[in-house]
Amino acid sequence: GLGVPVTVSERVNNVVGFAQIKVLQAKNLRWNDEEKNKDKVPHPFVSTVVSSPHLGELKGITRTVRGESSPIFREYFEFVVRDINADKIEVRVEHQDTLFADRLGTVKVPITRVYRGEVLQEWFRLRDGSAKGKILLEIRLAMVEWKDQDPNPTLKYKELARKPRDPGSASGSRYDDEDEWALIHEESEDFAAASPTKDKSQ
Repeated sequence: GLGVPVTVSERVNNVVGFAQIKVLQAKNLRWNDEEKNKDKVPHPFVSTVVSSPHLGELKGITRTVRGESSPIFREYFEFVVRDINADKIEVRVEHQDTLFADRLGTVKVPITRVYRGEVLQEWFRLRDGSAKGKILLEIRLAMVEWKDQDPNPTLKYKELARKPRDPGSASGSRYDDEDEWALIHEESEDFAAASPTKDKSQ
């Protein structure tokens, strides 16, 4: 869904908005080969990446939660988005080993899904890594807007959001109350108290 628009006094070229990502928590992180790793305790952290053909990879990293298979992070990241159709969000859950990081699993979310309102707060299953598990993310796209902009991105979004969703979509729930989102640039008491949604992927 959309976040609060970023209003500027004049046209801005090559920036359409900002991806706002809350990494809330992961759960049930288990090694694929549990027998081989039965004595190995996960020390998870999360790398949040927006990849762009224009800017390459923009990355933010959470703290490491040592010895926890269901870690709580509650950390916020914000990235510039240049191209809604080409830019992608990738969230990597990793294990901090002594010398190297071992990728436990990955979630990939196209910016187009966020823009159409198909992603707000959702449990995602980890894929393409050495472990199983899920991660709870909350994602918004704050559009850059200026006076007399045509087309207005917020109005365009509302038109997209009214269209029926593809019944084959694997997306989680849609949310209508767009006004409840608040821009968070540092951890606050309200953010720390954010409650996870019900896991719909079970």
